[in-house]
Amino acid sequence: MCLNNSTLGDTNFLFNPAASEFKKLPKPDDLVDKHIEGIFALTGLGFGYDPESNDYKLVRFSYSKELKDQIYSEVDAYSLSTNSWRRKDMLVPGVVFENSFSKAVINVALHWRGVAKKRGFYSFLILSFGIKNEATQYIKVPEIDLDGDGKEWYPFDMNGSLAIVISSTNYQEYRNTFNIWEYRNTFDIWAMNEYRVEESWTKQLTVGPLSVHSLVGFGKNEELLFASHSMMLLYDLQRVKTPHDDISWANITGDNFVHCIEAANHIESLVTIEGTKVSA
Repeated sequence: MCLNNSTLGDTNFLFNPAASEFKKLPKPDDLVDKHIEGIFALTGLGFGYDPESNDYKLVRFSYSKELKDQIYSEVDAYSLSTNSWRRKDMLVPGVVFENSFSKAVINVALHWRGVAKKRGFYSFLILSFGIKNEATQYIKVPEIDLDGDGKEWYPFDMNGSLAIVISSTNYQEYRNTFNIWEYRNTFDIWAMNEYRVEESWTKQLTVGPLSVHSLVGFGKNEELLFASHSMMLLYDLQRVKTPHDDISWANITGDNFVHCIEAANHIESLVTIEGTKVSA
């Protein structure tokens, strides 16, 4: 597992719960300029395994500059085998849209929500980085409205297929003692039936409206994990036939955690990360 506590993506840790090891990683040699933190710190991180070299890699996309009406990123890759970073590319067209961690590791490649600029116009796309060949590629998203008011979208791994989830938010007044506003989100899920074949994007289903803030993960057995205030919700697509039925709830200590929570699938491994042993 990879953990991060910096918007610049330069303070990272590896944690292997199966081996009870924890390791702080070195920082990249060339850091993102501090003056752009919080303004243009458009940073994407992704962690994955390269079966060809038997190595684990951490990849960082970070905003670089705007040049000739295009926005560019720098790409750095960390290798666990060498415990060091390498600068892969200085000027890659496009940036990761908002700081995010890749939740879609498909075909040995990492995927992020991205944006590019061409002839003065911005357009959404999926940024892809191959863990084996370390090449950056671009995937078009479905030709649907992703930029409307109250809309968000993210790429996910849906049972081994590249998918995107589009959430549409409506706010309604929830009348209780505090007279607060609650979320009413609808989630449209699209999947790419054939990887990198853009014509194969197909809408799979719509979930909601639900009183949740965001979709934070896909399970391996057609489960959706939602965050809502101080709760997590597990939505089983195999059992639930209509919205709101058979939703499992789990209380999470703390308020307002929905803005910072991340969830990811993982496979247990006893491979050492040559870190510090920690107690359970």
